[in-house]
Amino acid sequence: MERNPTFLAQALYSWFPWGTGQFAEGIAVSSRLIDLEPTTAQWYSDVGWNQFSSGDSAAARASALRAIALDSAFYEPYHLLAWIEADARDSAAGRRVLARAAAVAGGDFWLRQTLQGYILARSGGTAGARRVLRAMDRDPRVAQRALLLHALGDRDAMYALFERAIDARDPDAIWILNSVPMLRPLRHEPRYQALLERMGLPESLRR
Repeated sequence: MERNPTFLAQALYSWFPWGTGQFAEGIAVSSRLIDLEPTTAQWYSDVGWNQFSSGDSAAARASALRAIALDSAFYEPYHLLAWIEADARDSAAGRRVLARAAAVAGGDFWLRQTLQGYILARSGGTAGARRVLRAMDRDPRVAQRALLLHALGDRDAMYALFERAIDARDPDAIWILNSVPMLRPLRHEPRYQALLERMGLPESLRR
């Protein structure tokens, strides 16, 4: 980033501050890309994820819609919108946008099943969410299953699975623990702080 990086280098870099909870930095990088190249949907999607994680759902929604307007065949902003709708407890909108994301992605994508379960849990469909969780029982995406347990209110089981995810070096663990806004209220808990320390996150980034 100190050597006049290319667009691609900056785009890739923007995910590092997002994954470690440094949302202002991620927004700044993606905003620079938008200023330089305002017709690329990816940059708006990238800034939208940081905005959503920072708690600004309105800005995230606007960024996702702008990305879709630029490229309606790009699945990622639909994915982001589905999380925004789920967090707002609009299950009908969440399911509709999730279906669109899956269709544009070619039928599936790496977080589709977890997001389906999350939408069910947030809308009171506990039984359906648990069916999704059981279907993922042998899935190596342990951190995603832990996130679904959080949505179901199973706090102890959630912590146990996050510990397993970190020990297994699940690549989803770092961004889920640092960037999913639904988990931010838990960040002050000693067990949560222990997870961040166990993962090797510097103390300055555990706050």
